[in-house]
Amino acid sequence: MEAVGAYDGGAMEVIEIQSDFDLEMQGKWIGYQDSEIRRYEPGVRSEGLHVSEIIREIATGVGILKREDSNELDWTLARYKLQRGEDFVSLYPAAIYRVALGLAWEEWLGARHPEFGFHGLGELERDGIIGSLDGLQFDEWGPLVHEIKLTWKSSRSDRESAQERFSTEWLWPAQCKSYCYLASLPGDICTRAMLHVMWVNGNYKGSGPEYRTYLLKFMPKEILTTWKQMQIVGKRLMEERCRNAQ
Repeated sequence: MEAVGAYDGGAMEVIEIQSDFDLEMQGKWIGYQDSEIRRYEPGVRSEGLHVSEIIREIATGVGILKREDSNELDWTLARYKLQRGEDFVSLYPAAIYRVALGLAWEEWLGARHPEFGFHGLGELERDGIIGSLDGLQFDEWGPLVHEIKLTWKSSRSDRESAQERFSTEWLWPAQCKSYCYLASLPGDICTRAMLHVMWVNGNYKGSGPEYRTYLLKFMPKEILTTWKQMQIVGKRLMEERCRNAQ
């Protein structure tokens, strides 16, 4: 497996912007009708291989996540299990609190900024891989992916710039690049993602909770390279599922 750890370089640019910014954009689905992308209804976690599963597999394989933590950290899976009334809490008791707080943050932010398209998007699928984007907009520069995070990591805002902070992250940029590929139109690769991060404990030095918004800008090659890795690992996961089902 290709080595990953902290963000692996490339040309990712991270720009911290004002949290309550105002963007004049109009969400639209022009161009998706005849593409190879499949769109699913909101509130439904479809059967199949999801971006979050592949990213967790890569992260656990190289030691970014512990194997026993990977399922508990999958908020998307936990959310849909809870919505369907499935028993997730007894298996991962701490997860219910994180999921509840994450959902509350998503609902609050979505209500405050409906222009980001946080509600009603559903899932997108390409090459047999499904992604649950939090939001998607279009402007004069093309598609812009939105992703909401709530985390107990340190923002390190007292000692690092946004660029420095994300130089030590792999999970979030990899997820954003995967979603960018899903949101791309033929001949127009999406290269931008907006991360809306609630740092629950801020910088752990008295700052309190911090809401910070980051614009991640990638090169097209980064998007394609990440998606290729997703396909390779995803294929292996599907082969393992087929063997286990026999």
